[in-house]
Amino acid sequence: MKSQRPTYPLVVNDQRKVHRITFSTMMATLLSAFNVERGFVYTLKLLLLRPGQLMQLYLWEGRYIVYSPFRLLLVTTALSLFSVYLFDWGEGFQNFQKGVEEGQNMGQLEPNAVQNLVLEWYNLLLWLFIPIMALFSWAFFFKRGYNYAEHLVFQTFHICQMNVLTLVFGMLVPWTSSGPVYFIIIVGSSAYYLFSLLSWIKPKPLPGFLLGLLGYVAGYLVYFFLLSMLIGIILVFSQKYFA
Repeated sequence: MKSQRPTYPLVVNDQRKVHRITFSTMMATLLSAFNVERGFVYTLKLLLLRPGQLMQLYLWEGRYIVYSPFRLLLVTTALSLFSVYLFDWGEGFQNFQKGVEEGQNMGQLEPNAVQNLVLEWYNLLLWLFIPIMALFSWAFFFKRGYNYAEHLVFQTFHICQMNVLTLVFGMLVPWTSSGPVYFIIIVGSSAYYLFSLLSWIKPKPLPGFLLGLLGYVAGYLVYFFLLSMLIGIILVFSQKYFA
């Protein structure tokens, strides 16, 4: 006996209403392009106020109700880069360039060479932080039972926090030098890092704080050493950054 297949009409009348283009519809289209309608605001709230709870949700039962950390990284990095472009961070780049010149013994570079390079490769240079810091947090808290991949997720969320701080406090650059703004961002991101790590892993307070701080400082030193080396190598082999 043959099974009867359902029949469908050959012509379907689609009565969808086409709305007029307005600013709100344009914003909705932009948000849908980044897929930020679902869980974005909720995830951002947890990221800033309850990062430990956010980690637990994403690692376990709540993964599908929070925004993906890697999509969040793309969105916040784009906003952070926009802030750096919009406001004048030139003084900070000049100081970093002097450090590269002295550390690499490469003589005087073309003005704004490091700034141009960092802006061109901003996302990759920033994301280099993630695997390096994940290695240190995993090694220092190995006994807590979380694997390296889970620490990668944690460090990804931390970079998102740093991007938000850059976006917010970057607005102060036009009214002050970039030095104090850098200091605020570094102190703020360090505080967020320790707060997030301890609220997620939940070690004993004092030993956990000391281990977290030691791992953070060690990871930062390794990161900036590798970053300056990488920038120096790229500048050496890239003739367009020389006078």
